[in-house]
Amino acid sequence: MDIATAAKFGRVTADGTVFVNTADGEKQVGQYQAGTPSEGLEFFARKYVDLIVEADVMLTRFKENRGVPAPAKILAEKLRSTYAEPNVVGELNLLLQRADELVVAAAQRALMLTEQRKEQREATLAKRNELTAAAVALADSTEWKKTTEKFTQMLATWKELPRFDRKIEQELWKSFSHARSAFDKRRRTHFAQQAKARSAATATKNQIVSQAEALKNSSDWLETAKKFKELMDQWKAAGRIGKGEDELLWARFKAAQDQFFTRKNEDLAKRKVSQDANLEKKRGLLVEAEALLPIKDIETAKRSMREIYNRWEKVGHVPRDWMKKLDDRLKIVQNAIDEAVAREASRKDPDKHARANSTITLFADKIAKLEKDLAKANAANDQSKIESIQTAIESQKMLMQAAEAALSDFIR
Repeated sequence: MDIATAAKFGRVTADGTVFVNTADGEKQVGQYQAGTPSEGLEFFARKYVDLIVEADVMLTRFKENRGVPAPAKILAEKLRSTYAEPNVVGELNLLLQRADELVVAAAQRALMLTEQRKEQREATLAKRNELTAAAVALADSTEWKKTTEKFTQMLATWKELPRFDRKIEQELWKSFSHARSAFDKRRRTHFAQQAKARSAATATKNQIVSQAEALKNSSDWLETAKKFKELMDQWKAAGRIGKGEDELLWARFKAAQDQFFTRKNEDLAKRKVSQDANLEKKRGLLVEAEALLPIKDIETAKRSMREIYNRWEKVGHVPRDWMKKLDDRLKIVQNAIDEAVAREASRKDPDKHARANSTITLFADKIAKLEKDLAKANAANDQSKIESIQTAIESQKMLMQAAEAALSDFIR
């Protein structure tokens, strides 16, 4: 019988007073103040259905040759007392019917148990021995969940077995219970250690999340990115905690990390646009600088290069892979100017000027001496010597012309 059907055997007033139909008329079963009147009627109908269901379950157990008679007798008394002093709403006669059925079924079950007890005794003893041996074998198991389920199943089986020899059963129970307790103690220790580890991991991950959230607005891109990597490594090393809490903390960590890297990538994108523009500016300055080559007017080149340098320094960052290329090209122009300056300084060196004059004088003296020797050779008509001296004079004149040309560089 369902709740709606049971409720048809009673009624409820506006103030929550509930009545049930009996053979002698209506009887008040109680008053319901916790909800609406209809909910009150359903409450007492549900109590009735629960009783019927309980009785039906017990009868089903008897039909399946399970259960013991004593609870059935108790339930039968409860059903009869409820019929006599109803505190439920439903078909009350059905309570008496179920009570009678329970009494009959219990008596039959008792007779069956008595008849079966003798033949069951040996089978039960064998089963208890089997359960005890299995429990002892599982005492050192580390398959915590599987073994716990097995112990639960074995305990349920143990409890369902009929009792025969109390002394023997108690001895076997001690062995069974000791093995079960030993395993349970080891299991609790194991999970206590895991709980401790989870607690430590939880504390660590909360700390990691706090650090991540403190870093999410940082603009120190390089160092903060390194720090996030370190935090990620720490997260992996911390171990897992409760699934729900782990997912919640991870979501916070990931949100902080994503916020930082989103800002970082946006900044890099902006900087790329700026750096590309700066690259074009420096390329333009390089064109101006390289137009100074070859150096024609040192002072003009120096002034132009200083002005280019001033503008160069005001230009912002360029892409990293272009920095050295641009600097090297600009350095080539600067080196050319520096070399031109050095050459100019060398050309105007007074010591070098004096050495050049001295060299010319020496050549002139040698030529004058050779011309005197040539005059003597001509007078002696010594053709061999004449040719040798003339050759020497020509050589000295060429060297003196080279020295004079060098001296002219100093003078300009």
